[in-house]
Amino acid sequence: MKQFQGTAASGGICIAPCFRQQQAPAPARQQLSPGEELSHFEGARKAALAELLALREEGTTREAREIFATHAMMLTDEDFLDTVRRIITLQQHSAASAVKAAVGEFSSMFEEMDSAYMRERAADVREIGTRLLRLLSGQVAAQPDTRCILCAAELSAADTASFDPAIVCGFATEDGTAASHAAILARAKGIPAVVGLGEALRTVDAGTLLILDGSSGIVIADPDTATLCRYEAALKKQTQRNEQLHRLAAEESRTADGHKVIIAANIGTPDEVESALKNGAEGVGLMRSEFLFLSSPTPPTEEMQFEAYKSVLTEMHGQRVVIRTLDIGADKQAPCLPLPAEPNPALGCRAIRVSLARRDLFAAQIRALLRAAKFGHLAVMFPLIISLAEVREIKRFVALQKTALTAGGYEVGSFEFGIMIETPAAALISDSLAQEVDFFSIGTNDLTQYTLAADRTNPAVAALCDPHHPAVLGLISVAAESARRYGKPVAVCGEAAADPALAEAFLRMGITELSVSPAAVLPLREAVRSFHLD
Repeated sequence: MKQFQGTAASGGICIAPCFRQQQAPAPARQQLSPGEELSHFEGARKAALAELLALREEGTTREAREIFATHAMMLTDEDFLDTVRRIITLQQHSAASAVKAAVGEFSSMFEEMDSAYMRERAADVREIGTRLLRLLSGQVAAQPDTRCILCAAELSAADTASFDPAIVCGFATEDGTAASHAAILARAKGIPAVVGLGEALRTVDAGTLLILDGSSGIVIADPDTATLCRYEAALKKQTQRNEQLHRLAAEESRTADGHKVIIAANIGTPDEVESALKNGAEGVGLMRSEFLFLSSPTPPTEEMQFEAYKSVLTEMHGQRVVIRTLDIGADKQAPCLPLPAEPNPALGCRAIRVSLARRDLFAAQIRALLRAAKFGHLAVMFPLIISLAEVREIKRFVALQKTALTAGGYEVGSFEFGIMIETPAAALISDSLAQEVDFFSIGTNDLTQYTLAADRTNPAVAALCDPHHPAVLGLISVAAESARRYGKPVAVCGEAAADPALAEAFLRMGITELSVSPAAVLPLREAVRSFHLD
């Protein structure tokens, strides 16, 4: 029996034989003339772009679609393409050799940047390079056809997105981090995963029975009888717990002493409505509208947005749907809307500031929302608010769009007008803001980083972003008290809402709704049903 310690990347236990993803040997090829190598490279680039666009369209999660949209954008980056072409033409390299050299140059450049977000782009460049090299060489990776735990040096986003959880029940890698694309997609698909196991993982032969614990970061090869029995019992409990949680899907979210709580779902695309309903969400507490801007080379039209919003409202059958207006900038970039480089993007032009700066884009979104409002119970919230002046300017802008639509013969509805409390400024003036809006939604992710002056995307200080900090809780309490004073509902839609200890504290403050990922709805409902708020 051998035990390996890695990094926990996606929770859960699985037990299955090891499968090693081996590449078929690349066929030998004589180097061609520079012109022919350029043509060979262009063919591979177009094939890679077609694959990525198809993967983006087929993606079943917001995370997958965003990743593949980013990779597709990289394959049109002129700096990268010109570097490959220059190496082929001037240095007389083959297409494959030029891709390797360009990938090395660009990934090194990203790794040396100060921004944690930009450093992560190095992995994207390497993944693009792997895809191009596969197409240039004609290599094909063997795929498992029976239940297994997949072991590899590193896995790409495309590999992980293609996994069937009924076949690949877990994966273990030598490299990678919990923030890698493979780990993000594993969590979205519910596949247990351990990463960063190092070269020791190479000592495990294909076919060896493995135990993988994605919550503790442990992988055990060839377990003894006692260890296997212990983990089989834990796996059985895990299965029973999942079944128990799903029985709560039809139950109310009500505390043990009778207080009704709304537990809604955070979603990134209309496709996630099904998961929200399956998990018993009581509405959509946050629908991110960025997916429309990430999936197109040009900004989405009013009509495209109208159809997307309408579909969600229709599928939710009258349950309240809260849509957040465009929130890009800082660590979220849209290929169709490039923003200028900023020395401190988290404090720069992002979220509502982009909308107010680009009134053409803002008008299209507001018009689409007003037209969709007649198809359900719609609430719209505006991110990164810091002043009363902003709120009044947005309200005037919405009124102008509604008047213009009516004059143009469109049927329009009305929506609840809300704002996100995710800056200390908004929390501290929440008494004034509550008198102007219909509801608050507290975004704990940004509120925490702005309150504690710690960039949540920077690994060096990410541990400081603690939503339990009394300063963060104090600001949330101020906002909740302001909302209660004027009879306005207030939700928490950041990741902290899924923490049972924090959720109970929020409810005691007067928070009326908790909005979490679809997968977190039922565990949170179970916790809420045990609370005694009185």
